[in-house]
Amino acid sequence: MATIIGFFLAIILFGIALYNKGANAFFDVDSIIIVMGGILASIFIGFPLKRVFDACGYALKIFKKEKKISENIIIDIIRCSILTRKESFLALEKIIDEIENEFIRKGLILITEGYSPENVRDILETDLENYYERLQKNENFFRFISKLAPAFGMIGTLIGLIAMLRNLSNATPSAIGPAMATALITTFYGAMIANLITTPIAEKISDIIEIEILEIKMAIEGVLMVYAGINPRIIEKKLSSFLPEEQRVDFYSIARNSMR
Repeated sequence: MATIIGFFLAIILFGIALYNKGANAFFDVDSIIIVMGGILASIFIGFPLKRVFDACGYALKIFKKEKKISENIIIDIIRCSILTRKESFLALEKIIDEIENEFIRKGLILITEGYSPENVRDILETDLENYYERLQKNENFFRFISKLAPAFGMIGTLIGLIAMLRNLSNATPSAIGPAMATALITTFYGAMIANLITTPIAEKISDIIEIEILEIKMAIEGVLMVYAGINPRIIEKKLSSFLPEEQRVDFYSIARNSMR
């Protein structure tokens, strides 16, 4: 919601400001072609097509409801702990398919297959590192565009200045100002794209990644505590520390009630 509000505010406020200054003065087709064409060309030269689509698809998450750490992770871990203490680790096979979090599922499968706690931790943490690197590629994609946009804006300005200076001897004094303004429009476009679109998107993606990684760390710690046979109440207290105060509830009671 905040993202949508931000974009609407930007459109309205900048629209008013540009309208008051004369909107036509800020529109130039050649400048748009230089900036957007340069950015698109660099993207397709520098990235595989799949990575472009993956990054753009991941960016759509910023328009969804603001992500919070999932409370279901704690509930599922407590359920697993209660089940293993009541029966055995093999009983986890009954509920693996009900678990939403991929890392919890994988951890439980490793437990039921008899891997040592050290091996379970090592495998899950390796998966976490690789997953984090894949997510960071989405953020880096938009940071790359944030660097490109001002650069192509400056290139467009240089092209405009060169063209203006080549004809300076034939230009009247009254024509120099508008020519200079046209040359500077590409810098304006580049700065707008970088600071109003791609950098905020990259920052929002960074926040989403941070929450996803925190959830995975919770899942890994939870799985290992289940394997260690730690009391479900203690697990609840430890995993609740990952959550902000307003999200902390009696997860143990919720987990027990869900198993009835």
